[in-house]
Amino acid sequence: PKDELVSYLSSSPETLTRVFDVSPDCYTKQQTPSLHMLTSLDFFYPLHDDPFKQGEITVCNVLSDVYASGVVDIDHFLVVLSMSTQMTKEQRDEAAVGIMRGMESKLAEAGTLIGGGQTVFNPWVTTGGSVVAFFDSEREGFDMFTNRNAEPGDVLVLTKPLGTQMVINFAQYLRKSQRYNSDLTLKQSEPLCPNSDRIDAINEQLPFFDETFIKNFTNKGFDFMSDLNLYAAKCMRTQMRRNRVRACTDVTGFGIKGHAENLAKIQHNSVDFVLDSVVTLDQLDKIDAIKDPRARDFGFMEGTCPSRRGGCLLL
Repeated sequence: PKDELVSYLSSSPETLTRVFDVSPDCYTKQQTPSLHMLTSLDFFYPLHDDPFKQGEITVCNVLSDVYASGVVDIDHFLVVLSMSTQMTKEQRDEAAVGIMRGMESKLAEAGTLIGGGQTVFNPWVTTGGSVVAFFDSEREGFDMFTNRNAEPGDVLVLTKPLGTQMVINFAQYLRKSQRYNSDLTLKQSEPLCPNSDRIDAINEQLPFFDETFIKNFTNKGFDFMSDLNLYAAKCMRTQMRRNRVRACTDVTGFGIKGHAENLAKIQHNSVDFVLDSVVTLDQLDKIDAIKDPRARDFGFMEGTCPSRRGGCLLL
């Protein structure tokens, strides 16, 4: 959570200012009068059972911070990968190869490659990486935007629907549901969680919320997560040439409210970002409105629900 992260960094005011006030998405350093270097690092636990899809989502997640700056020339990608010590060698081999193939596929789409990285054993599978990119204003013919020029009357644009964190949770509920897993022959290392109660709590009030809906819903959400923000960045570049991009951030772990607040805070002008309508995945407003002790309160309509591999919020 943002508040905890701020408290961790409070003992280092310069770092806190640099992380939240100067470079809210990635670190940017001006190397020469025209050349800027951008770097970012991210890693997380698996969101998808398919290693290839997990590799794709990983790359989208890491590159998004750079794309939020309107930069598309990625120099290289360094892999962070840990394989679980609880897996057999055959399982580790299958998972690692699948993840790497997914990463390579999405990096090829981004026009870059894997330059190295670090692999370790760990109790938990972890995937991620670091990225280095460059922006040369002399070559491009226009300057990077400063991310601080929002003005009253600017229009906010969100490039992906909200709700991907709920996609992940619903997929986990379904996978661990006693009812859904009752016919599986796979051996379980520990008792299944009774997450069918959470599905039932919603389904009692919303009949459409069944296993078929969840499967279709999660598939659509994972497709959004594995879409690069490269194409949003390319659109931004077109507007940057005309000095029409005021500011941008990608929407991830702090939720749209947290990221919008971070971005509004660093603007030169005193501005408020008003979100009067946003695009969401199907039916999430109705699902979030259910108040039942068996159903988790995601804080979706309050804007505090995280997004996983979300879009860009730009103006």
